[in-house]
Amino acid sequence: MKYLLTFKIIVDVLRAYKVRTALAVIGVLLGTYAVILVTSLTASLEKKVRLEIDKFGENILTVVSGKVRRRASAQVIYQSTMLKPVDLQDISDEVSGVKTAEVFTISSTPVTYDGITISTSATGLTTEGFKLKKFNLESGSMFSDSDDANMSRICIIGSEVKQKLFGNENPVGRTVLIYRVPFIVSGVLEPMGTDLTGASLDDVLVMPLNTHMKRIRNVDYVDGIMVQMQKYDYESQIITGIQNILRRNHKIGAGQEDDFDIISPSDMMEMRTEVLEIVSFLGNITAAVSYLIGGLGIFSIMLLIVGQRSQEIGIRRAVGARRRDIMRQFLGESTIIGLCGGIFGGFLGLLTCYGVFASGKLPFAFSTAGGVAAFVSSLLIGVIAGAYPASLATKVKPVEALKS
Repeated sequence: MKYLLTFKIIVDVLRAYKVRTALAVIGVLLGTYAVILVTSLTASLEKKVRLEIDKFGENILTVVSGKVRRRASAQVIYQSTMLKPVDLQDISDEVSGVKTAEVFTISSTPVTYDGITISTSATGLTTEGFKLKKFNLESGSMFSDSDDANMSRICIIGSEVKQKLFGNENPVGRTVLIYRVPFIVSGVLEPMGTDLTGASLDDVLVMPLNTHMKRIRNVDYVDGIMVQMQKYDYESQIITGIQNILRRNHKIGAGQEDDFDIISPSDMMEMRTEVLEIVSFLGNITAAVSYLIGGLGIFSIMLLIVGQRSQEIGIRRAVGARRRDIMRQFLGESTIIGLCGGIFGGFLGLLTCYGVFASGKLPFAFSTAGGVAAFVSSLLIGVIAGAYPASLATKVKPVEALKS
């Protein structure tokens, strides 16, 4: 009953000082809003990065012939001709933890149809490599192992290539020219969107590996090896095993630089989360400043209220209220202000996140840690900012307060 009465008094006081209460609430609201927004957006972007990585296959390591620069995106510095199909066999046979592995080739290739010529990314794959790449057909059919063995002149095109060359026309069964060599379009890939760098995954053409190696490029080496791990936890040991095998096969001596590079899911996450960490850091600073302003707002308003309510305090003390009752009341007022700011800020932050997720086509993600941190911070701001004013209120002497 005593606590219920105290709560009623607190509510009446806050209603009596509506404008000042609202100003104090807004300060905490902005801090909570910033925390919820930043942590949830960061979680959403990290989730998007993971989904983008999964587009390349689940638990996939990519061994690249040559060296790659790791910055905001992976860029090839130079290419090597030392990566051979025999390396694939040795990796499959000797590295534990490897589920499956497939080689691939890739090149920029001109494609012509009905007088229209475009340049696209042509990839040579085995049938198993096609599955490992997680390609799916929208229409048409897949090439077979015999097509690969016979170096058949067939290809599968991405949705962007289809749109550029054929528009609304059905390309399946049509003949295109690749370096003036006729190829039959056997299928069209489902749209895949963009990769981590923003490049289109639909501007692609896929053909049998041997067709690409012999008929198009006339080479005996490959551009990369896709290695699927049995478990993500095996990443470190598999990378070490691959490095040892390739250095041995390519006769790379101690102290010499590798002529290959290995891009792992961890590398891809790291490249893209560097920017996220900066955004998160700046957002947290903004939240901290907002909380500081909100705390100062509560502190100053509570100090002002203590001075204006000295008679009320004196009357309450005169009729039997104890110091701890006064302390409880004023701390309750500042705590409720903080909690209101936290609740309204959290609600507004979630609404904004929903809007951003929908407009930016980002996956929904809510950071539980961020939500807890925002709630606890709002509560602490209210308690800390109200502690000193509450202490001053308990020192008001009834006789002096009633005289004034």
